Amino acid sequence: YELGPSDVTERTVTPAFAAGARGNIFSGWRYELGASQARTTRSFDQGVSRSFNLTQVVAALSDVANPLVVLHDSSVAGANTAGRLESFLLPSYYGEKPRTSTLDFKADGKLFQLPAGDVAAAFGGERRVEQLEFANPTATVATTTFRDSASRSVNAAFAEVAVPVLGGDWQLPLVDQFELTAAIRTDDYSDFGRSTVPRFGALWRPKPWVLFRATKSEGFKTPTLAQLYQSVSTFNRVFTATPGVNYALDPLRNYEPVLGNVLSTQGGNPNLKPEQSSTENLGLVIELPWVKGLSLSFDRYELEFTDRVGAVN
Repeated sequence: YELGPSDVTERTVTPAFAAGARGNIFSGWRYELGASQARTTRSFDQGVSRSFNLTQVVAALSDVANPLVVLHDSSVAGANTAGRLESFLLPSYYGEKPRTSTLDFKADGKLFQLPAGDVAAAFGGERRVEQLEFANPTATVATTTFRDSASRSVNAAFAEVAVPVLGGDWQLPLVDQFELTAAIRTDDYSDFGRSTVPRFGALWRPKPWVLFRATKSEGFKTPTLAQLYQSVSTFNRVFTATPGVNYALDPLRNYEPVLGNVLSTQGGNPNLKPEQSSTENLGLVIELPWVKGLSLSFDRYELEFTDRVGAVN
């Protein structure tokens, strides 16, 4: 009752620019060059939070002349002098300023010709710099760890090739087109080292209007700078056996009620590992020849993750 309603302001501003060039090199080969930078400013201002400076609260509770009242009938005012509770509240302002700068290059074209068609290839590279600045509260909070900034750089290169095995002037019964693809990508992170992941695929078209496709690939994804270095807050929660009053069930213990004090941590974790994944896909595409522009597609995906990043609930 004494604290009144919360007043929350959230702002997001994202300026960005990009520039590029493209053209022909020789014998049908093309190139593309690009440069870009994107910046975002996010701020979350609650004025004051609903978290108290516990050192000041303990001192006020021990004040014999003017003790702090913390338990009373909250339907009426007057338990404490005006503004006293507000003086113990911590400032609640948080902001992030991520910035990503990228330079990239790629080229594609024909390597040589087979009876089934042209063998096509592509290759390229990228230089990326990620930076993140944190705007933290000016007040010192004993249970919160702040970090001012973080950054990383990434150098990447990739190559891929598509080989037509059957098709064109070289066909077999029930094989209008058969093509194999392969790709590889290497990323060198300043904070996580080097990762190389492949991708393989196959395409089979028994009739011009029916297409079967299959791919198998591996993935590597580093935690974001925010996931690694965002301010960390530690707080204590007291759970009860009364539904609706700090009540929770533990699914790992046959949904028994959680009771007592539980220490919780919220924020970034610098010990996170990169996510690794494996993906398999089987697909079917049918382009109905008697209905112009209508196609049906069916896909089955199987994904497996290792060290996936997520919040613990």
